[in-house]
Amino acid sequence: MLLPNIYGQGALFACSGMKCPTDYNNTLVGSLLGDKLGILLYLKKRRELFFELQPPIRDINYQAVTGDVIVAELSDGNKEYRRFFRMTFLDAYTIIGETCRAAYPVMWADRGVVVNEKDSVQTFSDEKEHTVLLILEEGIDTVRFSMGYSGHSVEEAILRAQNGMQACVKTVVDQN
Repeated sequence: MLLPNIYGQGALFACSGMKCPTDYNNTLVGSLLGDKLGILLYLKKRRELFFELQPPIRDINYQAVTGDVIVAELSDGNKEYRRFFRMTFLDAYTIIGETCRAAYPVMWADRGVVVNEKDSVQTFSDEKEHTVLLILEEGIDTVRFSMGYSGHSVEEAILRAQNGMQACVKTVVDQN
């Protein structure tokens, strides 16, 4: 099956309303970043989920870039080092994915967002919006991540991120 594979700044990245229930007040919506691999989340105080590319990665071959899925091959340009990158929505509140150590997930937030890290749980909270990033390193070079969102509580965002870590990323990508 041929899928769109053009990564471009400003392209919509959101959970399909046909796949999962969404609402105006409590849904994650973002767009692709232009200066790095990642997404800008449109919350009251902006946040970015991006991937810090380190050597040996020099090339990104996008295989699928849709409104709710990004699949790419990260390589050194010579194809001696090749790793898959996958990111998708599990539901309207959770983004999940897998990458490698040379494309490590990072979350950034606007000024005024309180950032905490405890026991590998990174929380980003303001008055009414909470995002949580969980990262799990597996095996030699696999990094799984899950970002949960809640408009109600940081505890709810943590639960959503934890549920995301239980999902098989490849299966969810294939279903989307």
